[in-house]
Amino acid sequence: MESKSYIPENLIEEIRQRASIVEVLSEYVPLKKVGGNYKGLCPFHPEKTPSFTVNPQKGIFHCFGCGVGGNVFSFLMKHKQYTFPEAVELLAKKTGVRLPPGRDLTRHAPTTDTKALEFQEKLYTLHREVAYHFHHYLVGSQEGIVAREYLKKRGLDENVIKSFLLGYAPPGWDRLRRKFSEYSDEVLLAAGLVIQREKGGGYYDRFRQRLMIPICDDKGRVIAFGGRALGEEEPKYLNSPETLLFSKRNTLFGLHLSKEEIRREGSAILVEGYFDFIMPFSRGIKNVVATLGTSLTAEHLRLLRPYTQKVYLVFDPDVAGVKAVQRTLDLFLSSDIRASVVSLPGGRDPDVAVRELGVEGFKDCLKSAKPLVDFVIDQIVARWDITILDNQIACVNEILPILSKISHEVERIEYLKLAATKIQISDQALLEELKKISFSRSETPKITSKKRRAPSREEYLVAALLWKPDLIVTFKDQLDPAYFTDPVLKKVISEVLALEDYPSSLQSKALDLLDREEDRNYLSSLFVKLNRSFTDENVQIIVSDCLKRLKEFQLRSSWPALTRQMLDTYQKKAIEETILLLEKKREIVRKTKEIFSKE
Repeated sequence: MESKSYIPENLIEEIRQRASIVEVLSEYVPLKKVGGNYKGLCPFHPEKTPSFTVNPQKGIFHCFGCGVGGNVFSFLMKHKQYTFPEAVELLAKKTGVRLPPGRDLTRHAPTTDTKALEFQEKLYTLHREVAYHFHHYLVGSQEGIVAREYLKKRGLDENVIKSFLLGYAPPGWDRLRRKFSEYSDEVLLAAGLVIQREKGGGYYDRFRQRLMIPICDDKGRVIAFGGRALGEEEPKYLNSPETLLFSKRNTLFGLHLSKEEIRREGSAILVEGYFDFIMPFSRGIKNVVATLGTSLTAEHLRLLRPYTQKVYLVFDPDVAGVKAVQRTLDLFLSSDIRASVVSLPGGRDPDVAVRELGVEGFKDCLKSAKPLVDFVIDQIVARWDITILDNQIACVNEILPILSKISHEVERIEYLKLAATKIQISDQALLEELKKISFSRSETPKITSKKRRAPSREEYLVAALLWKPDLIVTFKDQLDPAYFTDPVLKKVISEVLALEDYPSSLQSKALDLLDREEDRNYLSSLFVKLNRSFTDENVQIIVSDCLKRLKEFQLRSSWPALTRQMLDTYQKKAIEETILLLEKKREIVRKTKEIFSKE
């Protein structure tokens, strides 16, 4: 899918919600209501019997004749040869959604529209002035004392406050709005500095009674703010929304300060959050950058690529942090940037580690960093008791897809040997299993939606969850991409779990998460076919049952191998070994019963 990340995601979702896919497509395809769907003759291939199906509730379409499918954006892109921004602009006009001024919505190239340039420059000027306004309240007002005390406790002195232009947003609903009254409400809203009231009209300040941290682009221009609560307010951290200038997916905090040092050092230290950047940087560790409350993205790696091909990942050591590191694996395997994982002692984060261990102690931790693939393999092996055969098999099943994605043959073989040693099986046995799947994604044959077949429970589970997105929250702790054998469904679940919210249009949104057209066609076919099976009364039962069955399937994956071994030991009259294998099978049965006994 063409890159759209520079268009504010909230606007894309608002347009998606407002745009009636039936009304839009009816301008190009005569549609007739059939049950809950609409049907017509496909505009993408000649046919006499309508096979082009539109699902208005979920905002998706699929042709069961030629296999093309998608959402309202992709239809316009395919039928009218629009770019994604052009499709967004057209639908924005139809739905009355106001887009940022200027035609160059992607920001991939500077806009030549004079008015748009003037508006963009006005936003830059406003952000700079607001940053100094907040800074003045922090360092020069009585109200800022609470923020100054907070920074003092964190070990940040006046030089750091000045260097990062840290500030304070005082309490009050419209103090900033009144201070910058020379700017219209439209401009303040476009900058994300005010919020429109839901009732009664008018606007109020977004940031109130918070420590303020300016966020800059790679040229050092202030484009957004992060606000840290100083009491029990929620959320603890509040960022500017996505705007014409700012997108979290395309911004690395501090890159404007550290990019040259990253180039000199030949590596970047990637952390999470403002203070995990500010503390190391202020103490002399200059090749550091931070993500801003979002998962690492391909756009982040593209920002780093001009400066380095080596990254140290330093994330929180809790379960969520480990999972975040594991989710980056596919990104790095498809990139030329090499990643290593840094484990800080005692569960410290970088801010605390630098304060307590000192700069040299922190650098020592970098020296013991583990390559990302090693780290992920170790995490997988650590979850299993590999003295048990079925656990070894389960371990192999999780590691093989990782090995298959390593494109360099020598590196792949070395990791195969490493994995075999850790799982305590022979290199040859693991190699034979690896031969059964494609050595790399580039060698994976393309499969059209007409021919592909995925295990039906995986299909039902994905379709049901995205049909009723509220259930993702209900079952999130139980969902694991490892349950999925189909790579497309595994990717969809992984991407969806990384989202910050789950809109009702999630089936439509999910199509935009896939890069390959054939994968989007497959998914749209799946949704249109299975949506008719779901009701508000049965969908939670379907999700629960599918999850149980997939857990059971994973548990029983070692059953055939155990049966073969039992037959072999029985024929050799190795009674003790046969009994031991029988006990393992009984254990599988017991665990399986346990799954279905939990309601």
